[in-house]
Amino acid sequence: MERLAFGKAETEGLLGLLNFQKGCCPHCGSGSFIRHGRTAQGRQRYRCRECRRTFSETTGTPFMYSKKPLKTWADYLFCMEGRLTLRSISKHLEMNLSTAFAWRHKILSVSETMTDKVLTETVEVNEFCLVENFKGCRKIPPHYNSVQNKRRMILFLSCKDSQDNILFRTAARKGSRKLEYKDISDILSPVLRKCKTLVTTSNLPYISFAKKNKVRLCMPYSANYRLPGFTLKNAEIQSRGFCGFLKPFRSVASKYLSHYVNWYRLMLKRNGSLSAEIMDMLSCRGRKLRVIEFDMVQFDGTFKRS
Repeated sequence: MERLAFGKAETEGLLGLLNFQKGCCPHCGSGSFIRHGRTAQGRQRYRCRECRRTFSETTGTPFMYSKKPLKTWADYLFCMEGRLTLRSISKHLEMNLSTAFAWRHKILSVSETMTDKVLTETVEVNEFCLVENFKGCRKIPPHYNSVQNKRRMILFLSCKDSQDNILFRTAARKGSRKLEYKDISDILSPVLRKCKTLVTTSNLPYISFAKKNKVRLCMPYSANYRLPGFTLKNAEIQSRGFCGFLKPFRSVASKYLSHYVNWYRLMLKRNGSLSAEIMDMLSCRGRKLRVIEFDMVQFDGTFKRS
């Protein structure tokens, strides 16, 4: 049995990060409100004098409408930091397995902002892919088991520059193993700043991309574009690290891959306690994933509306 790496003091310290900023109403932005009783969970409720609506410290956060105490959420974050399985979390925290699953993805959907916005100087760009996975899906599309049709791939971009800034994300869902020019341009064009050398895989669209953006191109695995002293080592290590990160989960449904990418980025860029960083993001009223939206989640974190 896995052993939990936290106690009462650690949990209380984590809850201390959930400080409600009494600056404005989350509904209308007014700074004029009064105390208005308490919620069923004992949290302080407030009422806005402008819009007359009530709110609490958890309004707009993933904790909203949760019947579990905030301490349980804090304990759950420590379980995630310890990489406990869902069944172990369910047993330790005495919650339903489906609730443990839902909480994991509600938390990870909020963590999508943890990525560097700018890549400079020498930028390594590595592509890799995973076969589309329908784990947990009751209606598997016909092409998945068809011999005549190719299985689709989920393609990723793993980028790291000489300043240790990173960009790691799902890039496309295709029947091929390589990205096209539009995919590359849509992702890299907004984040490249003062880039001098672009080190990439042997994918021809990068040649056109480099010429259009006026950067020097290096393809270590291509005889025509090889430059001495430049490799894809850092970006490739980052890619292999993600594949190793997924192994303990015994395959992941493709539609949730963006959430696990968020988790992996948090581990790469954290400055201290992972639990503390996630709690800080959750308390800032980030995007919350509702249970009714789980069926609409796509590989890139967006929702497919019917």
